[in-house]
Amino acid sequence: MKKAIFAVVLFAFIAQAMLLAQQVTDVNIATLVSEINNNKARANQTYNNRTLRLTGVIWMLTDETRVWLAANSLSWDAIPIDFNSSERTKVINLNKGQRITVTGVYRDGGIRNAVIGTGAATIARPEPAPTTTPVPAARTTPTPAPAPAPTPTPNNTTQARTANERGIAFYNQKNWDSAIAEFTRAVNLDPKNATYLTNLGAAYTFSDKPDYLRALLYLGDAIALAPNFVDSYLHRAYIWANEGNLIQARADVNKALQIDPNLQRAKDYDVELKQRGY
Repeated sequence: MKKAIFAVVLFAFIAQAMLLAQQVTDVNIATLVSEINNNKARANQTYNNRTLRLTGVIWMLTDETRVWLAANSLSWDAIPIDFNSSERTKVINLNKGQRITVTGVYRDGGIRNAVIGTGAATIARPEPAPTTTPVPAARTTPTPAPAPAPTPTPNNTTQARTANERGIAFYNQKNWDSAIAEFTRAVNLDPKNATYLTNLGAAYTFSDKPDYLRALLYLGDAIALAPNFVDSYLHRAYIWANEGNLIQARADVNKALQIDPNLQRAKDYDVELKQRGY
């Protein structure tokens, strides 16, 4: 047993050493993400299977082996970083907003088999959290945050409900831009309403130009406000499954079934994940 464990550790160490021995290209993360968003096929031709080193801020931690790295805390554009299994103990100690340097192999829009830092490089000091909350902006042109949304009043609540209803109508027509605009208006008017947050997350998820990063942000906020709102979990499970993170998808589907064991959509997701081995 000890020999087997030693062999696994030795293999991980050798894999990490081989990675660091390859020619490493320093890349500006904002430039890289912009290239991917503007023309992913061209970015893949340029970078696929090249070892890249980039520094950025942790936008989101997905699990023990994946984080999303952005240029700064206010950026809405990030790139997935999948770490080498030998880095797991380091990854679990990372925090959202922390600035790190990673080195890994670029493949199809993400960094794979990554390690934290190279040589003398270490985990950098966390970047201070932003003092305002970002609002949705175009993928390639994120904008600074405006003043915080007003505290809901009876008038705001009524306007938010009307905006949400318009958003649902546009959503059903697959008029995604208008649906997102109306759901965003509803959220700005009533930011503590989990239904509006979930609807906005769903619109970003199922749009003809999906934006999973924004969707995950809004769905996460909805779950924090209403932990038993099943739709939030199912929309998020859909994203995880499409991103290939079936472990997270399974966790969200299990939670949905725990909340409502008879919900057919949750059962359908459950069957699909089981067919994929999860």
